[in-house]
Amino acid sequence: MPYMPDAQGSSSYWLLQAAFEEAHAAVSRLAGEDGCPCTTLVVVLETPDSFYLSYAGDGSLVAAPEGLGRLFQRVIPQHDAEGRLTGVVGGDNQRFHPVHTSLSKAQHPGLVLVLATDGVARGEDEAALPVIDDLLSQLQRRTNMSSDEAEQVVLSLLERSDLLDDDRTLCLIAAAGPDSEDGGHRASEAEGLAGLLIGGSVRGPKPRNEDAWGMSAMSGFRIAAVADGVGSTPRADLAAKAAIAAVLGWFERWRKT
Repeated sequence: MPYMPDAQGSSSYWLLQAAFEEAHAAVSRLAGEDGCPCTTLVVVLETPDSFYLSYAGDGSLVAAPEGLGRLFQRVIPQHDAEGRLTGVVGGDNQRFHPVHTSLSKAQHPGLVLVLATDGVARGEDEAALPVIDDLLSQLQRRTNMSSDEAEQVVLSLLERSDLLDDDRTLCLIAAAGPDSEDGGHRASEAEGLAGLLIGGSVRGPKPRNEDAWGMSAMSGFRIAAVADGVGSTPRADLAAKAAIAAVLGWFERWRKT
């Protein structure tokens, strides 16, 4: 199935909607007599021209324009008036309403995006943002850092004791452009971060980590995703893992068509 970009990015939105439907079906298959699990899900698809963003639930997306300077936070809350999550993946089909948006690379050169679960950034509370500030600062200072070394920086910061007492997960994807050797992208000018794609997760006090994350690079495209199983539903940890596997599996199958 060829990718056909257009001014509205409708092909990219179609790909993301299809990936979310795959995730929704995968999580719904985990239903049992005790109910069906649910999970939040945030996915970023990078193309040569833009970032396409889709989300369901209460994950967060933190963006650093130019890869430098003070962050601005795009919080992604989807709750009803009683504070209950809506729009999540799995559960009642009527609650499944992913939201799609985009950021142009031409308008936001050198953009760095951090996808996070609510253990890192919850609601409109910016208490955890210094952790992401520290992450970007450390990565920008250390040039020629390998992906493994960068992921160790992520894990060490997620272990910080001043974070919320919850599972903590993030993925970072830094803008790249056409014609590089990495997935068909050219690195941006944000030194120390250009083209970086990393992630990590740290379990909170519960027996199982109910967060999951994943990423993939293919010719001309890169994908990053985080999910947070809704703890009030059964098998929440499996739901998060199933959603991430379904998203990455969908894009892999699409790539081969």
